[in-house]
Amino acid sequence: MAMHTCSSAGPQISGLSYHGGFGHDVVFVASDFNMDVWQFDRNVPHKELDGHTGPVVAICSVEGSSGGSETPSRQRQEHEAMPEEHECAPPEEMSLLELAKLEAEEEAASEASGHTHGMESVSVFSASIDNSIRNWDPKEMVCRLALSETRSELRSMVYAPVNRLVCTGNDDGSIRLWHPEGGTPLTCEGHHNTISSLDVGILHRQEYLFSGSYDGSVAVWDISRRQSKQSLVVNHIELGIYEVQSIKFCEHLGTLLAGCNDGVIYVYDPVKSICLKEFRGHEDSVTCLALDGNFLVSGSQDRTIKLWNLLSEHQETHLVKTLPGHRRTIEDLLVLAQSGHLVSCATDGHIKCWDYTAETVLHEIKLEEEFLCMDYKKSTHQIVAGTESHKVLLFTLPLELGGEHMEPVAEEAATASPEAVALESGSNGRISDLSLIHI
Repeated sequence: MAMHTCSSAGPQISGLSYHGGFGHDVVFVASDFNMDVWQFDRNVPHKELDGHTGPVVAICSVEGSSGGSETPSRQRQEHEAMPEEHECAPPEEMSLLELAKLEAEEEAASEASGHTHGMESVSVFSASIDNSIRNWDPKEMVCRLALSETRSELRSMVYAPVNRLVCTGNDDGSIRLWHPEGGTPLTCEGHHNTISSLDVGILHRQEYLFSGSYDGSVAVWDISRRQSKQSLVVNHIELGIYEVQSIKFCEHLGTLLAGCNDGVIYVYDPVKSICLKEFRGHEDSVTCLALDGNFLVSGSQDRTIKLWNLLSEHQETHLVKTLPGHRRTIEDLLVLAQSGHLVSCATDGHIKCWDYTAETVLHEIKLEEEFLCMDYKKSTHQIVAGTESHKVLLFTLPLELGGEHMEPVAEEAATASPEAVALESGSNGRISDLSLIHI
């Protein structure tokens, strides 16, 4: 906390005025003969969110009301709470090729009569192995709604903006589809081991859910037909004996990327189930993936970040460069769309913002924490990070990282007194996934 006094002390306080800014709060205190300016840095007090009784394994931040167009006509359904929980049958695999004709017919109707949904407020969803999903108000820090998982521990989570669903992956290999407003989830079965990673993306003008599992397979789910009694699995691809640790769907190339614990990234055609190429170079499990145009960025337990050319046809030219710099496992990666900067976090307590073309660190945050996950909050230009010690931390990035050129900074200057807001989950567990969604 810092205080700046404009004149000598006065006898009585006659007025107060509060002003919030990026990373700190300012209070103007007026008296008879002077005015004091108090600056409160918000990196000390932590707000605790009481409710969870077990480790928090995933976070989704739902921000704003940008809306989403539900492209196929069959996706424009009323998002009401499901009357009762029901299960999708084990996969009767329906080829995506069989859906292509139907989707083409629906595209024309979708373009003519799009439909949008939005949430007026901001929410943060947390999932814990205490088998609850809690909807938190990030301003008031109170629980709006609690959803209960009754069958298996939660392991991963992603938000599907078109269908407006919270999708969770469980320890028993099942997937649940939840309405953010509440209600009973839809249970979908297809894997027979832990769902380690989830992603969503548009394929043939329709939103699909993609899952990766420790059973060594990836699956494609048509979540738009969730009210049907048919299996939602439209393709199930067996990669081999190695566990899938991370997945990412590349929309503009129509490819599904899977990082495994053998250190290999497999690139698949999710429609034809064909392995198009393999990216080899990591010496340990591939823990996280991010996309920047035609480049793939991967993080690994080998403590390196690697950049790959998705368009390269030759094995020797797949790997573009390697970025060292972390001392422990890289847990998450993201790319700032407006500037193209890469952000990485690791269990060594570092968050780094890179100009990866120049292989330089532009900004760095250090804390006595083990960072496990993060996302970018565009509206406030903040990184939202989850830690091993069940905290959610918000770091305001320098404005220069929003698209303007920024010179590399010395490590001491970059890491001194990070301005953070800490939200504690109230549990004794860990946050292992974090996602930020605009709907």
